[in-house]
Amino acid sequence: MAKGTYQSGAKSASKAISARASQSILVPIQLPLQPRFNFINNLIVWEAWQLPALGRAALAKYIVKGVLELTIQNFDAKRLQRAIREKAYSPILDDAILPGSSNYSDKEHVQPQSPAYGAPTRWDMNGGALIDHNPLPNGKPAPKQRVLIKIINVDGLIDFYQDANVPVVTAKDEESSKVLVNLTVDPPKAGPRTARFWLLYEGGNTPPVMAGFNIALLVTDRENSTYSTPIIVDPKVPNRG
Repeated sequence: MAKGTYQSGAKSASKAISARASQSILVPIQLPLQPRFNFINNLIVWEAWQLPALGRAALAKYIVKGVLELTIQNFDAKRLQRAIREKAYSPILDDAILPGSSNYSDKEHVQPQSPAYGAPTRWDMNGGALIDHNPLPNGKPAPKQRVLIKIINVDGLIDFYQDANVPVVTAKDEESSKVLVNLTVDPPKAGPRTARFWLLYEGGNTPPVMAGFNIALLVTDRENSTYSTPIIVDPKVPNRG
């Protein structure tokens, strides 16, 4: 037996307890994880706040009240061009009604001025302007409703910043992710790049939600196309007035 490897029972037990105590102190404290974001391949990913996907049956419970179309053109981060229209919705097209069709409607969406818009941007919207929050004539509370939000990119130097780990549109916080759902993005070369998602209103006297969302854009340098800059724009859209 090698020298120094033998210890008496009491002394050995005492050291063993001491060793276990030291080991327990070294165990890291397990803190609850906050679902804000995490990193994948050095990119920030808002996994917990990706827009949820409702099934067709669940989405059909919400009455469609119209379309808000934001068009990106002549992009300038120092002065965003505001081109937002309110349009009527076609259930056949699952999109805005085309010009010349019955019930066609298209008007400018007025810039919201509510003080509730912290750090306002020119791309802020007001979904509550399209949603009817009043009780029905029979006295029943207002039904569940939804508004289609479309982001249409027609700027040749702008593309959606699309990565396998980073969605084009994310909800800005957990509360927003409860009312912004079903993101779809048209593939490249399928016409103007368009991102679509729905703003939900749960009906009745449900509290309003000031929903914030992030639009991830990739801006190509106008002098040298080998350079590009990712930019996040974060408009807001309440689901009721």
